[in-house]
Amino acid sequence: MHITSKFILPISLILLFICTGTAISADDPYLQALEAEAEDSNNINKTPVTHHTETSQPLPDADSLQIAERQKEFTARLSKELPATTRAYNKLSIENKVKVIDSYFNSDRNMTMATRLLFNLYFKTKHLSNEE
Repeated sequence: MHITSKFILPISLILLFICTGTAISADDPYLQALEAEAEDSNNINKTPVTHHTETSQPLPDADSLQIAERQKEFTARLSKELPATTRAYNKLSIENKVKVIDSYFNSDRNMTMATRLLFNLYFKTKHLSNEE
């Protein structure tokens, strides 16, 4: 009985870790379906998106630094938890990315709300481009 109690705590911690990871990635069936579609989509380019920048840019002000930090935090969490969704996020326009990031922070860092908006914007844009 002494050996059994010795292994209960490590086994419990392992099960807790596994369940927590599953809960993070499987918190919403709707998002799982969207994540799967984004992963399987042939229209998503797997190469990183490059942005054209001017050669002489002014130094960033405090607001720009805050926006950059918010974007960095959001994209780090998104790419860690939902890598296929990150590819869909990278396809959004800058304006739509700002909307998604604002949604994330305005909802107290609720990833479910932010990714729902992300996919709504992504598929709306994709639908409009298919009509052209």
